[in-house]
Amino acid sequence: MFMKADLATLLAEVERAPLDPDAWLHLARAMLARSEQSGTTFAWDQVLRLRPDDPGLWLERSEAEGKLSSVASARASLVRAASLPCQPDLARRVVSRLLEEGLLQEAESLLTRTVADHPERADLRYELAALLRRSERYEAAADHLSRLVRERPQDPSFLGAYGAVLSNLRRWDEARPILERALRQSPEDRDLLSAMARLLERTGDPQSAWALLEPHRDQLDRNANLAACWSSVCVQLKRPEAALPVLRRALKRADRPDQRRFVEFAHGAALDASGQHDEAFLAWTRANELRAGSFDPEAHEQYIDRLIASFSAEALPKLARARTGDRRPVFIVGMPRSGTSLVEQILACHPEVHAAGELTWIPSIVAQLEQRDHWPDLHRLPPELIDSAARSYLDELGARAGSSQRFTDKLPHNALHLGLIALLFPEAHVIHCRRDPVDTCVSCFAQNFYGPYAYTTRLSWLASFYRDYHRLTAHWHRVLPLAIHQVHYEELVAEPASQTRALVDFLGLAWDPACLSPHERRGVMDSASYAQVRRPIYRSSVERWRRYERHLGPLLEGLGPLGPERQGRPEG
Repeated sequence: MFMKADLATLLAEVERAPLDPDAWLHLARAMLARSEQSGTTFAWDQVLRLRPDDPGLWLERSEAEGKLSSVASARASLVRAASLPCQPDLARRVVSRLLEEGLLQEAESLLTRTVADHPERADLRYELAALLRRSERYEAAADHLSRLVRERPQDPSFLGAYGAVLSNLRRWDEARPILERALRQSPEDRDLLSAMARLLERTGDPQSAWALLEPHRDQLDRNANLAACWSSVCVQLKRPEAALPVLRRALKRADRPDQRRFVEFAHGAALDASGQHDEAFLAWTRANELRAGSFDPEAHEQYIDRLIASFSAEALPKLARARTGDRRPVFIVGMPRSGTSLVEQILACHPEVHAAGELTWIPSIVAQLEQRDHWPDLHRLPPELIDSAARSYLDELGARAGSSQRFTDKLPHNALHLGLIALLFPEAHVIHCRRDPVDTCVSCFAQNFYGPYAYTTRLSWLASFYRDYHRLTAHWHRVLPLAIHQVHYEELVAEPASQTRALVDFLGLAWDPACLSPHERRGVMDSASYAQVRRPIYRSSVERWRRYERHLGPLLEGLGPLGPERQGRPEG
């Protein structure tokens, strides 16, 4: 603690040398030691007025503001530190703080710049790859990790991360030997155990995943990913009680918001599987409160209004269309958790269908159009741009699909972009998956999504998003000349034989009885529903929401006429 005489000396020093940043820095630290908020802020203002490009000082100011409970100011100073060039060790400190605050985009940007300036720093490249993987940019992560593996082929951490990201890319034949090699070198490594168990789990072998993890049960709580993986395996094997002690210990250990969020979602799933539905919903609520990102319902509603106006019945005939004439693309769309994964898995059993999974091509095209001020008003879009975009998509997917008559793109949010899809692929097939609105929204709320899913973190936001989704898809059905087939999840699980035949007929394919056994198909599923599609088609998810009804006031109120009857509904 600074004494009054010390503070008087420091004040005299800044009066004598008002352009000396070090004098102001000593004063700022003294003011902080006395918890003098206004004095600390003023002194820091002078320090950074004189040295505005020093990221270390911005980081120190952020830490000081945090101690004074100036949360918004601390966050702003941290972001400023991240925007400046940093030496590698300082960059790691700033990134650590950014991750604590959930500022993933800023952390990725800083790491990308620092790795470019210091390519020799393998630790930073590894950390960047981990961030890219967290944001589901697997190709970019694989590029960095393959370089690290080439440079250090015996490093089990690099091998394990590379194997894990290859699994994310569905390159499981490459991933498995890499992970096995890494585990031989480091059999107790928790990240490696997690990556290998995930691969086993997602290739339909949860029993082997259990056998791999069970000997380490006492240590599983020390790694959030490993604890969550163990929980998923236990739930699949109908042993959720085995997961709960590990998850409770993991929650006590998790000190970062992203780690706690990950474990809380797994905790909710295990509680739910053990019949503790109220406790499960509370765990999901805590998890969603820890997720970064925000959603503006009013802005989204306005965006949907613009889409409807830009693709109106009057505007559509005037818009340029691609001239590919290709009938192979099949777009499986709907709300997340509406049955899109089940439909894709059914079709993937057909020998003439290539299942490409959840692709981000269409959103990427939309982003490019936005950059050129062509979205969503496309009346000035040159026809050659539409042709070029369609051709690049078809070339890439055609190479993957080989001689298959159809290939699927199962990104649910492509429901927002069916107007563009109609221009790019006029001969495409669209399968629109529908499910009970409340079941859909509750399932979204219970899922640990990454990417553009901030609306799933609050029940009221989910209701707003669903209303707009319903309004937009009703418009698409009215105005688009696309071939669109609706699949209602409740009908599909009640009458799988007739509904599956209708799906195959819609695509113009010969019947194949393998489509009736999607759970027997081998291969890796990388959507949120990977565990569900490993099971024979089941009906237990129909009206699942009633288990949690007393928690759903904001959702039921927000859905209005799209929800169930109001009788017995809790107040919002």
